Amino acid sequence: MITTALGNDLFIKTESYPYMETIKILESLTEWWDHPSKIGEIKSNYNTDLSSRNTLGSSLKYRLNSGRFSFLLDNNEILAYAGLLVDDRIAYCHRLAIRPTNFSNKKYRGIVPGLFIPYQIKLASQLNCHKYRLTFNEYNKSLYDWWKDRRWENSPFINVDAHQIISNFSFIGKQTIFQTLQYVCEIDLTRGDLNEFFRI
Repeated sequence: MITTALGNDLFIKTESYPYMETIKILESLTEWWDHPSKIGEIKSNYNTDLSSRNTLGSSLKYRLNSGRFSFLLDNNEILAYAGLLVDDRIAYCHRLAIRPTNFSNKKYRGIVPGLFIPYQIKLASQLNCHKYRLTFNEYNKSLYDWWKDRRWENSPFINVDAHQIISNFSFIGKQTIFQTLQYVCEIDLTRGDLNEFFRI
Protein backbone atom coordinates (compact mmCIF):
# COMPACT_ATOMS: atom_id res chain seq x y z
CA MET A 1 0.00 0.00 0.00
CA ILE A 2 1.08 3.58 -0.73
CA THR A 3 0.59 6.08 2.10
CA THR A 4 -0.13 9.78 1.45
CA ALA A 5 0.03 12.20 4.39
CA LEU A 6 -2.66 14.91 4.51
CA GLY A 7 -1.57 16.65 7.73
CA ASN A 8 -3.10 16.73 11.24
CA ASP A 9 -2.62 12.95 11.62
CA LEU A 10 -4.80 12.31 8.56
CA PHE A 11 -3.53 10.15 5.72
CA ILE A 12 -4.72 7.96 2.88
CA LYS A 13 -3.60 4.42 2.10
CA THR A 14 -4.06 3.18 -1.47
CA GLU A 15 -3.60 -0.26 -2.98
CA SER A 16 -3.79 -1.56 -6.54
CA TYR A 17 -5.00 -4.98 -7.73
CA PRO A 18 -5.09 -7.73 -6.36
CA TYR A 19 -6.02 -5.90 -3.10
CA MET A 20 -4.79 -8.49 -0.64
CA GLU A 21 -4.24 -6.01 2.23
CA THR A 22 -7.45 -4.14 1.36
CA ILE A 23 -9.58 -7.24 1.81
CA LYS A 24 -8.03 -7.96 5.23
CA ILE A 25 -8.76 -4.40 6.38
CA LEU A 26 -12.35 -4.50 5.10
CA GLU A 27 -13.01 -7.77 6.87
CA SER A 28 -11.90 -6.17 10.16
CA LEU A 29 -14.58 -3.44 10.04
CA THR A 30 -17.41 -5.53 11.43
CA GLU A 31 -18.34 -2.86 14.01
CA TRP A 32 -19.32 -0.51 11.16
CA TRP A 33 -22.11 -2.81 10.04
CA ASP A 34 -23.43 -3.40 13.56
CA HIS A 35 -24.13 0.32 13.93
CA PRO A 36 -27.89 1.19 14.05
CA SER A 37 -27.53 3.61 11.11
CA LYS A 38 -26.58 0.70 8.87
CA ILE A 39 -29.80 -1.20 9.39
CA GLY A 40 -31.51 -1.55 6.02
CA GLU A 41 -28.48 -0.42 4.03
CA ILE A 42 -27.54 -2.46 0.97
CA LYS A 43 -25.20 -5.12 2.32
CA SER A 44 -23.49 -5.60 -1.04
CA ASN A 45 -21.55 -2.40 -0.30
CA TYR A 46 -19.48 -4.16 2.35
CA ASN A 47 -19.74 -7.87 1.50
CA THR A 48 -16.17 -8.97 0.66
CA ASP A 49 -17.12 -12.45 -0.58
CA LEU A 50 -15.17 -12.75 -3.84
CA SER A 51 -17.50 -15.45 -5.16
CA SER A 52 -20.71 -13.39 -4.81
CA ARG A 53 -22.10 -11.19 -7.59
CA ASN A 54 -22.69 -7.46 -7.30
CA THR A 55 -20.82 -7.08 -4.03
CA LEU A 56 -17.76 -5.20 -2.85
CA GLY A 57 -15.85 -8.47 -3.17
CA SER A 58 -16.81 -8.93 -6.82
CA SER A 59 -15.86 -5.30 -7.48
CA LEU A 60 -12.40 -5.90 -6.05
CA LYS A 61 -12.01 -9.02 -8.18
CA TYR A 62 -13.52 -7.93 -11.51
CA ARG A 63 -14.24 -4.18 -11.76
CA LEU A 64 -11.32 -2.49 -10.04
CA ASN A 65 -8.49 -4.32 -11.83
CA SER A 66 -7.21 -1.15 -13.49
CA GLY A 67 -8.24 1.21 -10.70
CA ARG A 68 -7.31 1.62 -7.05
CA PHE A 69 -8.79 1.20 -3.57
CA SER A 70 -8.18 3.73 -0.81
CA PHE A 71 -8.74 4.21 2.91
CA LEU A 72 -8.91 7.58 4.69
CA LEU A 73 -7.46 7.32 8.20
CA ASP A 74 -6.94 9.43 11.32
CA ASN A 75 -3.85 7.84 12.87
CA ASN A 76 -4.85 4.15 12.60
CA GLU A 77 -8.61 4.70 12.66
CA ILE A 78 -10.38 4.26 9.32
CA LEU A 79 -12.83 7.05 8.53
CA ALA A 80 -13.91 6.15 5.00
CA TYR A 81 -13.05 3.97 2.03
CA ALA A 82 -13.79 3.82 -1.68
CA GLY A 83 -12.60 2.29 -4.89
CA LEU A 84 -11.63 4.22 -8.00
CA LEU A 85 -13.13 2.36 -10.94
CA VAL A 86 -11.65 3.23 -14.35
CA ASP A 87 -13.64 2.55 -17.51
CA ASP A 88 -12.84 4.06 -20.92
CA ARG A 89 -10.90 6.99 -19.35
CA ILE A 90 -13.76 7.79 -16.99
CA ALA A 91 -13.07 7.33 -13.28
CA TYR A 92 -15.87 6.50 -10.87
CA CYS A 93 -15.93 6.76 -7.10
CA HIS A 94 -17.02 3.19 -6.42
CA ARG A 95 -18.67 1.79 -3.28
CA LEU A 96 -17.87 4.72 -1.01
CA ALA A 97 -18.51 3.98 2.67
CA ILE A 98 -18.13 6.30 5.66
CA ARG A 99 -17.68 5.22 9.27
CA PRO A 100 -21.09 5.73 10.95
CA THR A 101 -19.73 7.55 14.00
CA ASN A 102 -18.08 10.25 11.82
CA PHE A 103 -21.33 12.19 11.63
CA SER A 104 -21.36 12.97 15.36
CA ASN A 105 -17.76 14.25 15.41
CA LYS A 106 -17.22 17.89 14.38
CA LYS A 107 -13.62 17.13 13.44
CA TYR A 108 -14.74 14.98 10.51
CA ARG A 109 -17.51 17.15 9.08
CA GLY A 110 -17.06 17.51 5.33
CA ILE A 111 -13.92 15.41 5.37
CA VAL A 112 -14.97 13.15 2.50
CA PRO A 113 -15.83 15.86 -0.08
CA GLY A 114 -13.12 18.14 1.34
CA LEU A 115 -10.19 15.68 1.39
CA PHE A 116 -11.02 12.20 0.13
CA ILE A 117 -12.74 13.14 -3.12
CA PRO A 118 -9.98 15.63 -4.12
CA TYR A 119 -7.49 12.81 -3.55
CA GLN A 120 -9.47 10.57 -5.89
CA ILE A 121 -9.65 13.37 -8.46
CA LYS A 122 -5.85 13.67 -8.36
CA LEU A 123 -5.48 9.90 -8.68
CA ALA A 124 -7.88 9.79 -11.64
CA SER A 125 -5.91 12.56 -13.35
CA GLN A 126 -2.67 10.64 -12.81
CA LEU A 127 -4.30 7.60 -14.43
CA ASN A 128 -5.01 9.78 -17.52
CA CYS A 129 -8.77 9.79 -17.06
CA HIS A 130 -10.81 12.55 -18.73
CA LYS A 131 -13.68 12.61 -16.23
CA TYR A 132 -14.27 11.85 -12.56
CA ARG A 133 -17.78 10.80 -11.59
CA LEU A 134 -19.83 10.33 -8.46
CA THR A 135 -22.96 8.22 -8.83
CA PHE A 136 -25.97 7.95 -6.53
CA ASN A 137 -28.50 5.12 -6.63
CA GLU A 138 -32.19 5.54 -5.79
CA TYR A 139 -31.40 4.81 -2.15
CA ASN A 140 -29.21 7.96 -2.11
CA LYS A 141 -31.27 10.17 -4.45
CA SER A 142 -31.92 12.66 -1.63
CA LEU A 143 -28.16 13.13 -1.18
CA TYR A 144 -27.75 13.78 -4.90
CA ASP A 145 -30.49 16.42 -4.72
CA TRP A 146 -28.88 17.93 -1.61
CA TRP A 147 -25.64 18.38 -3.58
CA LYS A 148 -27.33 19.55 -6.80
CA ASP A 149 -29.62 22.07 -5.09
CA ARG A 150 -26.70 23.50 -3.05
CA ARG A 151 -28.45 22.85 0.23
CA TRP A 152 -25.03 22.16 1.71
CA GLU A 153 -24.24 25.91 1.64
CA ASN A 154 -26.01 26.40 4.98
CA SER A 155 -25.07 23.07 6.48
CA PRO A 156 -22.90 22.85 9.63
CA PHE A 157 -21.73 19.45 8.40
CA ILE A 158 -19.83 20.74 5.34
CA ASN A 159 -16.68 22.87 5.60
CA VAL A 160 -15.29 25.49 3.22
CA ASP A 161 -12.95 23.08 1.43
CA ALA A 162 -15.89 20.81 0.70
CA HIS A 163 -17.90 23.80 -0.62
CA GLN A 164 -15.23 24.43 -3.25
CA ILE A 165 -15.19 20.84 -4.43
CA ILE A 166 -18.96 20.26 -4.58
CA SER A 167 -19.65 23.56 -6.35
CA ASN A 168 -17.50 22.51 -9.31
CA PHE A 169 -19.36 19.32 -10.12
CA SER A 170 -21.69 19.26 -13.13
CA PHE A 171 -24.96 17.47 -12.37
CA ILE A 172 -26.03 15.46 -15.39
CA GLY A 173 -29.00 13.58 -13.97
CA LYS A 174 -30.09 9.99 -14.36
CA GLN A 175 -28.03 7.67 -16.55
CA THR A 176 -27.57 3.94 -16.95
CA ILE A 177 -24.14 3.16 -15.50
CA PHE A 178 -22.98 -0.45 -15.63
CA GLN A 179 -26.53 -1.60 -16.34
CA THR A 180 -27.94 0.28 -13.34
CA LEU A 181 -29.85 3.57 -13.24
CA GLN A 182 -27.79 6.13 -11.32
CA TYR A 183 -27.85 9.87 -10.67
CA VAL A 184 -24.55 11.23 -11.92
CA CYS A 185 -22.36 14.27 -11.29
CA GLU A 186 -18.91 14.73 -12.74
CA ILE A 187 -15.80 16.89 -13.01
CA ASP A 188 -13.94 17.47 -16.26
CA LEU A 189 -10.34 16.39 -15.65
CA THR A 190 -9.10 18.19 -18.75
CA ARG A 191 -9.94 21.64 -17.32
CA GLY A 192 -6.97 23.99 -17.31
CA ASP A 193 -7.17 24.99 -13.64
CA LEU A 194 -7.44 21.48 -12.22
CA ASN A 195 -4.06 21.40 -10.45
CA GLU A 196 -4.42 24.90 -9.05
CA PHE A 197 -8.04 24.71 -7.98
CA PHE A 198 -7.90 21.34 -6.27
CA ARG A 199 -4.40 21.96 -4.92
CA ILE A 200 -3.14 18.72 -6.38
